[in-house]
Amino acid sequence: MAVGLAKWHGADRVLERADVGIDSASTIMLDRERPADALEAVLRSIGSPILLNSLTGIMATLWGVSDVEVIRDQPLVDEKPTPLARLESREFLGALWDEIRQLKPEHRTALLLNLREPDGHNGMALLVLTGVATLDALAEALGMTTRGLAELWPSLPVDDLTIAATLVVNRQQVINYRRSARERLTRKMGLRFAASGGQWAV
Repeated sequence: MAVGLAKWHGADRVLERADVGIDSASTIMLDRERPADALEAVLRSIGSPILLNSLTGIMATLWGVSDVEVIRDQPLVDEKPTPLARLESREFLGALWDEIRQLKPEHRTALLLNLREPDGHNGMALLVLTGVATLDALAEALGMTTRGLAELWPSLPVDDLTIAATLVVNRQQVINYRRSARERLTRKMGLRFAASGGQWAV
């Protein structure tokens, strides 16, 4: 998956990597408290779309994250392509995150801990990378401490048996929780699509 500024949409050139180090970084690039602004500044410095995995590595270096896995890429429905993967819209992600927070706690956990991109990477990371959600907010949604989520992060997504142990239920209940969460999100986001004049219709 490649990322870049909106004006670069459809660009033929996608960088596999870029040399952006701490020595050459601006103050805003190093500001973890303003992730969206930092990300935009880095992309403007690069000047071209770049692979998301490479960009997360750059941000990890600039922000002093010891494990690149903490901000890797990923989307939002397991097992098949998702609106997240297709739309790459921060506005969409924000609306989606609002709906996820309204799910029942066990449904949020079943969904988020197994959230994955088609390539298998952790699906929550794009929420962090785009500034839609912080690790603190994700941890709160999961009923975990931020430290606990940070320790678990390199292992995400986790399998249903692990989630079942966390929720003290069986594997089939985890599957049912996630299915219910996905159905609600599809229904709710569908209403948002309609309200926006079909801009996000899928």
